[in-house]
Amino acid sequence: MKLSSQFDNYILQIAYNFTKKIPNEFAFISFANKIFYAQSTLEPKKPYSPVTILIQGIYREYPEIALTILRNKIFTNYPPTEMCLGMVKVTAKRIAYINNFSDQNILIHDQTFEITLQKKDKNLQEELTFISEKYDYKHKNEFDFMYIAQNLAKEIIIEKEKYDSCRQVACLLIDSNRNILSFGLNENSKNKTLHAEINMIQKFYNQFRQAIPKGSSIYTTLKPCKMCAGMIWHCAENISDFKVYFLNDDPGSMAKSTVLNCNSIERLRAAKSELEKNIIIELQQGLSQEISYYEK
Repeated sequence: MKLSSQFDNYILQIAYNFTKKIPNEFAFISFANKIFYAQSTLEPKKPYSPVTILIQGIYREYPEIALTILRNKIFTNYPPTEMCLGMVKVTAKRIAYINNFSDQNILIHDQTFEITLQKKDKNLQEELTFISEKYDYKHKNEFDFMYIAQNLAKEIIIEKEKYDSCRQVACLLIDSNRNILSFGLNENSKNKTLHAEINMIQKFYNQFRQAIPKGSSIYTTLKPCKMCAGMIWHCAENISDFKVYFLNDDPGSMAKSTVLNCNSIERLRAAKSELEKNIIIELQQGLSQEISYYEK
């Protein structure tokens, strides 16, 4: 980070102070004489990081001013992951990695507020039992799963919205044996970070404390945005043995080119091998010819 102003020195002092009291990775943002921060051990395949905790928590705890707070730059003491970058791109503004920690001899008077995880899910197994009883998916094929996701999406009630349009989007996580592992519904009218895929992945991790299993796949009613794609990439046990099937394309800029798409800036940045660079992950799956069968 280049020192170019008094503000830079102020930010470096905050970062330096955090390094003296926080042993983990951290992220923080400064707003109106307040410093909001989150800390966490950065672990591979975990759908939580200091950045995601910070952003999700600000939307949860300060819904009326979250957008104003997050117009400011987020600072981290670790190189942001693709998951972090995706969430910033969709729900915040800017991010910077600080790797120069030195005492600037500035006294910081701002109050600090720690943002922590408070997400509590319903019992996932009970929810999956309910889905299996409500929907017949004896064939366990791609049309079964997309049909279930489409019907789950229709159950989303469009309420008065705080943030962007709460579209009816739902998704399923399916393992290599064609069993449903998790599901998610879009809730971004309550919290701008809670897209269907984010809910599904975090719900699965909260239940099982593991990566998205090798050989699994996702069925979603809408093409994932950069935020959701970033978390999928980060949390998949083996991204080269993984598929995302979507029903409807999303023409918006946040889904036009993501880490799941070959030749995107995000893919070129994230890929660690030629295989990862060129692997086809995301495929569109329609229901036009099969929908009449399921409605009989």
